[in-house]
Amino acid sequence: MKLQKLAILAAAAAAISLPSASAQAIWTAGHGDLGIGYDAGELDPHVHIHAGATVDTVVLGADEEYAPGDALPQIAFAKSLGRPSGATWDFFGVASGQPVWVFPATEDPSLPFIGFGAEELAPGDWSTAFTITLTGLAGSGATAGGKFSVYQTDGFGTPTVSMQTTDGISGADFMSLAAGGHAHYNFAFTQPGIYEATFHITGTHALDGAKSADATYKFEVVPEPTSFALLALGGGAMLLRRWRKS
Repeated sequence: MKLQKLAILAAAAAAISLPSASAQAIWTAGHGDLGIGYDAGELDPHVHIHAGATVDTVVLGADEEYAPGDALPQIAFAKSLGRPSGATWDFFGVASGQPVWVFPATEDPSLPFIGFGAEELAPGDWSTAFTITLTGLAGSGATAGGKFSVYQTDGFGTPTVSMQTTDGISGADFMSLAAGGHAHYNFAFTQPGIYEATFHITGTHALDGAKSADATYKFEVVPEPTSFALLALGGGAMLLRRWRKS
């Protein structure tokens, strides 16, 4: 009887503690970009992960491309930073010292190194730069009150914010990228969970005219391991109660 109960609890733990959907490519380290391509007369947003990055625990031997949302950059719960003091950091949306999780704009070999990239596009084919505007944020992290921001810092560590959700989402949440260009930003989050950030991308092709596309990219702050243990125990208790009744 005890063995049956333990088996039920173990099954519940295994079923509940998995943080991400297995169909997604889990990106845990190395360089990659939220890319802009052009195919059959239309913009082609995608995720371009470079050789040497770690995806699904394997180091890539060659570059790989994924549809938006099919590659999930992850940052571990233990990688949190304390929000710096000062009003210039209020865009994070949490008090000084509170945890923030950041995919950094400078390479850290233990984290995904994320940029925006339009390197595969010839500059002469485009008469304007691309505008990338944040239009939506969903997912379990956002539902739990998590805030999302995209920013760079200067040589003195002062932030310049391109996108942030602390004051809501508006047309002011955007950045520009030239065809053939590439730029790295800090991507910050204030709660564990999944974040689904939707961007509207626009640009003008020299021959084909104005072009636009929408793309939703996913990010994950992996929840604290103890939260999974509590979920597993709760799920196991429910299964155990049902088993007793049956």
